[in-house]
Amino acid sequence: MKKITMTVKLPLFRPTHAKQAMYRTMRSEFARLLNRVLDIKRQQPALNAKDIDHLLKKESILPSTTRQEARKLALSRYEEWEMNKTTKSFPRFKEKQTILFNNQNWRLRYDNGRLKLGIPTIEKGSLTLEKYVPVQTNDYTEFWVQTLLMGEWDRTSKHYHPSFGRVIEIKKGQGQLYEKKKRWYFAFSVTLIIREPEKPVQGKTVGVDRGLKMIAVAGCGQTGEYLIFHGRHLGHIRRSNYSPR
Repeated sequence: MKKITMTVKLPLFRPTHAKQAMYRTMRSEFARLLNRVLDIKRQQPALNAKDIDHLLKKESILPSTTRQEARKLALSRYEEWEMNKTTKSFPRFKEKQTILFNNQNWRLRYDNGRLKLGIPTIEKGSLTLEKYVPVQTNDYTEFWVQTLLMGEWDRTSKHYHPSFGRVIEIKKGQGQLYEKKKRWYFAFSVTLIIREPEKPVQGKTVGVDRGLKMIAVAGCGQTGEYLIFHGRHLGHIRRSNYSPR
């Protein structure tokens, strides 16, 4: 099997000033937690992920799933530093950090013909449709969104390729919320699990000619090499055992 991972980027469609302010608050808190985890781990290396999650729960307004993404990213960066600390300085995260969401905690759905995004935020209450935000698409991103939501290909699309017929599974990946040039975007990964075509058997063709004196002659048409299997010994056995007395 072969895996191909690609990223689909969707601009948020005119998020309100309140939404943007909330995203910036979440971004700052996400970055703070990243550096907080690094400091905790450096001071108390024996603490495990569960212990760290317990500490973060007491001091952060972010949803639990977002806190866990911060902890996982920070710990992975810490482990990289541990392996190379003789040559690398201790890692730190910048304030304008991309907010991460695991594949189970972001959703896309259509509402009155408009594609909308649902992500965990610091808003009170559960994630209802009213808290979803509209996103923009073009022909290309719409093709991948439809494929992900419907679980099948639109073979009439100009973005469909015959090689997609070998795809046996489409996996929804991690999501990211970030701001670039004063615009907010949500990007997510899609992984295609592809069945590779069967390779033809590599080898040489051998021809075999059978006879009496020569039991068999085997020859290779590509190289011209051949082997001769004499039948003298078999003839002696045949005459000894089957000749009339």
